[in-house]
Amino acid sequence: MNTSISIKFKEVETQEERILLRGIAEPVWRSCYAEILSQEQMSYMLDWMYSIETIEKEQSEGTKFFIINSTDSNSPIGLISIDSIPNPITGGVELHKLYTSQSYWGKGIGQKALNFATELAVNAKAKFIELRVNKCNTRAVNAYLKNGFYKHREDCLDIGNGFVMDDFIMRKDI
Repeated sequence: MNTSISIKFKEVETQEERILLRGIAEPVWRSCYAEILSQEQMSYMLDWMYSIETIEKEQSEGTKFFIINSTDSNSPIGLISIDSIPNPITGGVELHKLYTSQSYWGKGIGQKALNFATELAVNAKAKFIELRVNKCNTRAVNAYLKNGFYKHREDCLDIGNGFVMDDFIMRKDI
């Protein structure tokens, strides 16, 4: 694994940056989920999760979005979003999104992003980080396991339009 690539995290603050998030996520989704989700479900979920309204609502509720940039690319190479305030009942934060461009897979970018998320969670005084990952996305499941997460439980969430998210809820205690 090549971890010599230098990356920076830019917090999303402008409408242009919010629009850019979908452009970063969509090619990763089309690659990752091609054999897991139908094209219809992918389009539905991308429209739902990356609408300006959804992003603005999540930001107003304390979720921070970051664009991942690399010194060796003129284009963003990924994105991450995580709660900035622990849940008052559980004490945990949710890592909502973590995607890196396919050309950067296996180069340590995901691990650096998870380290960044962990640092944010520690600074927020969270007890744990929790995330949803599709049960069939073995590449992501294995990456999270390698980085200290464990399978906390399973959840099948009805997201509307006849679609579900059949996920592991993974957790990393801090």
